[in-house]
Amino acid sequence: MSRRAARPRDAARSAQRIRIAGGLYLLWLGFKSARSAFRAEPLPTCAQRSKEPLKRLYLRGLLHLTNPKAILVWMSIVSLSVSPTGGTSHMTTVVLSCMCIGVSVFSSYAMLFSTESARRVYLSIRRWLDGSLAVMFGIAGLKMLTSKS
Repeated sequence: MSRRAARPRDAARSAQRIRIAGGLYLLWLGFKSARSAFRAEPLPTCAQRSKEPLKRLYLRGLLHLTNPKAILVWMSIVSLSVSPTGGTSHMTTVVLSCMCIGVSVFSSYAMLFSTESARRVYLSIRRWLDGSLAVMFGIAGLKMLTSKS
């Protein structure tokens, strides 16, 4: 078989593997959300959280920074914003603007969701929210695993 004829078959296999991995990942998220929804013990308080080692908190933040969905979204924004004739200065402006937007948005999230009132609201809906997410992740995972394409 020629190399050219093998490419579409390899692409189809790769797409199928990605779909299976994505479906299993969604089912895993659904399981974790369901487990959290059925957990009765209260979440740790801010005072308990402040005793966590800084290394652990740093690794949590690092994990968020390596989130492939966020990376792909920012890459698509940059690719749509950059002109082929724009040059390095335009690219630098676009990338720095995206960085400023990201820092301001996520800093705002951190400040908003660290308030006591936001914590109270979350704690009052946590189990319903986690249960709903479990159902949605489960449906999406099963749909992904059973789709024909």
